[in-house]
Amino acid sequence: MGRELKCNLDQFMASKGLTQLDLKRETGLSPITVRALQNNRFSRIDKASLEKLLDFFEVDSLDQFFTIIHNEDR
Repeated sequence: MGRELKCNLDQFMASKGLTQLDLKRETGLSPITVRALQNNRFSRIDKASLEKLLDFFEVDSLDQFFTIIHNEDR
């Protein structure tokens, strides 16, 4: 059984009405990083980038920011 890590960035952005450009401006993250996370097309995430996002969205737990999807759930 395989697993996939899903980033919930799109939900956080939608809750604040933010575009990718807005988030880039607010956090200083590169557009490539924001787009990759929002579209779940990342293989790794930089610790500093993750900390910026968690701080910006006031997230206290990685469980809020990521979801583990099991292949059988698809």
